[in-house]
Order: sequence, then structure tokens, then C-alpha cells
Amino acid sequence: MRIIRTLIPMLFMGCLLFTPVMVNRVLAEVVHTDEGVIVTHYPRIFDGDGIIDRIDDKGIVVEDRYYPFSLRVKFQLPYREYASKHAFKEGQDVAFLLNDEGQITVLCSFDGI
Repeated sequence: MRIIRTLIPMLFMGCLLFTPVMVNRVLAEVVHTDEGVIVTHYPRIFDGDGIIDRIDDKGIVVEDRYYPFSLRVKFQLPYREYASKHAFKEGQDVAFLLNDEGQITVLCSFDGI
């Protein structure tokens, strides 16, 4: 009986440790239409777009204009709703939303679609 009491919690912990978990990996759908490309998790309307000239921890330069990041900026890729800022590079085609202070709140990549 003592072995069973020890074995059951160990099996339970083993299941928790080996259960696959998807964190920040939400797959989305990219739809090609006659009017263009629709990414299901992207906003329908953007405040700006262009090619990245430079990107750092505090903001981004797009088409020779600097935009700071908001504290809660969200980075999105076509097939990933939650991405890292490190997925964005110079020369990449992007679109973004701005808050009232002119800070980027959502940055979306259009490379590869």
C-alpha cells in the first residue's frame, strides 16, 4: 500500500512534466484574396507601414521615421500571433498600430506572405 501511495503522485508529476505545452505559439490562417492578403490575427487597418531601417530595444525606424515602442507592444508574424521583437530585422516589410502618444502598440510583419 505504501508503494502505491508513493507511485501515484510520481506518475502524476511525470504526466505534468512530459505534457507538451504551447506557450506563445498560436498558429493563424493566412488567406489570399483578390484584394490582397488577410492574416486572421492582424488588425484590418494600420496606422503606418513600410520597410524597417533600424530596430532596437526602445523603438523602430520605418521609412526614415522613428517610432518608440509602447510598454505593452505586441509583435506578430503571419503564422504566429505572439512573436519576439528579435524576429524583426532591417529590410523587413511591416505595418503597425500607434497609440495616442505615437508609440507602436502592434507591429506586424508582412515578409513571407
